[in-house]
This record gives sequence, C-alpha cells and structure tokens, in this order.
Amino acid sequence: MDLQLLHPDRVEYPAAPDPALQKAGYTYIGVVQLDGSDEWVPLAIVERGRVRELAAIDGNKIVTLDLEVAGPVFYDALDAACEELWQHNWNSMLGSLFGLNRRTLQRDRVSRYLLPARVVETLVYILSADDAAELSLLLQAIAAYEAKFGNRKIVENYVAGGLKLFYDKSGPGSGFQSR
Repeated sequence: MDLQLLHPDRVEYPAAPDPALQKAGYTYIGVVQLDGSDEWVPLAIVERGRVRELAAIDGNKIVTLDLEVAGPVFYDALDAACEELWQHNWNSMLGSLFGLNRRTLQRDRVSRYLLPARVVETLVYILSADDAAELSLLLQAIAAYEAKFGNRKIVENYVAGGLKLFYDKSGPGSGFQSR
C-alpha cells in the first residue's frame, strides 16, 4: 500500500469528491494505491464519534482500510509532507497551529488514532498551495499571536499593523523592500 496526502483540487487527483460522501462525513485527504493495483484512488478520513477511519473510494466501492496496516503508512506520508514545510520541528509547528499536544503527534498515536479530519484537511490544503512555505509561516505567526493574546480582534490588529509597517514607506518600516 502506498499513500500520499493530496488536496482534491490538485490536477493529479484521480476523481472529484462525491458530495454525498462528503455530507456523510468523508473528508478527502489524499490518494492511496491499494495492494495489487497500479491505480491511485481517492482517500478519505471519516470520523464516527471519537473513532477515525481511513477509507479508499474505489469507484462506487468504499474500502475501509485496516489501521494496523494503513496507520503507519499514513504517518509516514504525514511525516514526509510536514518535513517539507517545517523540517524536523514539524511536530511543534503542527501542534501550535491546531492546539495539539506532542503526544498526539507521535508515530504510535497517529498510526493508531489518526488525526482529526479538519487538521488533515487543512494540512493538505496548505501543502497543495503554490505558496505553501510562505502560507505556513504566516499561519505560524498568527498562531503565535493567538497563543499570546487569545483574542481574534487583537490578533487581527497586530497582523494589520505588521502589514502597515512592512508597506508604509514613510514610517519606521520604510527600510523594508516593498513591491
């Protein structure tokens, strides 16, 4: 089994997400190549209460993947993807963005319990962006402000202040390169 995290909007994605499955709680997060097949099929994470599963959507057939096998493969794909953005410190970065503790992000826990669908969905969105590195840095800065102040309005004001400082040619940031 091979697995890649991939946003459904990417041109490489093998099929459009099924709206009925999305309504039923299937969150498309990548592609998987099932054993014995050369074909990549959509991969979804589904949350049923506190239980998370991985499912391959092979045409009209939904194949629930055994987490004993698929969980470690999922972790390896997550590790590789996050290494691209945050190198060896990805556990801390992902944790700060989503309020996850380090234990939740350890190999054994992710392999056994996966991650919340919203986390993986957002991560694959970031990874698929043309500006993935810059977007992740921006989100990290916003997360740091949120951790410090805990108030959206204050965070928005600081971010706006940073933009003004960077682009205002007459103020203290006039030494910044402006486009």
